[in-house]
Amino acid sequence: MELVDGGSSAHPGSALSAAIANRVASVITIFFGRMYGLGNTDKFDITQGVESRWRELAGFPQSEKLIRQVRSHALKWRERLVDADSVGAPMVVSTIDAVRAVIDTPAGQDGGVAPASAAALQVALHFDRTTVAAPEGSSSWAAYELKGQASLFDMVASYDEGFTQSGLHDLRNESGAQSLVYRSAMKALLQPRR
Repeated sequence: MELVDGGSSAHPGSALSAAIANRVASVITIFFGRMYGLGNTDKFDITQGVESRWRELAGFPQSEKLIRQVRSHALKWRERLVDADSVGAPMVVSTIDAVRAVIDTPAGQDGGVAPASAAALQVALHFDRTTVAAPEGSSSWAAYELKGQASLFDMVASYDEGFTQSGLHDLRNESGAQSLVYRSAMKALLQPRR
């Protein structure tokens, strides 16, 4: 297996923060798609901040222009939604915080793990306050989130000799698969009530 190029870009903390934020990132896409229409193309996708980190972890250069755009849009939408009365807004605000934890911490540092983890847990706690049932096998959304984060930590810890491209790919795929549960939950939450 080939070791990831770029030295510190394959840092476990950078990978973990990206994976944790990736678990909840679909909440943003579903919220804006439902609130502003699927055909609305003038809304900037804040989740590109997480995608940018994955690309950087794979050895590609980070686009500073893209990161500036993500920061700008994340701040704007967070300010608009923090006191919004919209269903799902609290989850989106916390997800934006998870994305910001990823992009505001330079690759190669652990600093983004704790804030991304806390923000993702906050998303789960918001879901616990709704009528959306906890995922199968979990007593609550918070329990689901903590188990999911623990599985990601275990994956990273299993790479004793450092990350490989394959290992990073597996971590990204696992966090993406876990995000489908949040995606479905957000769809259920935003479903029109009859």
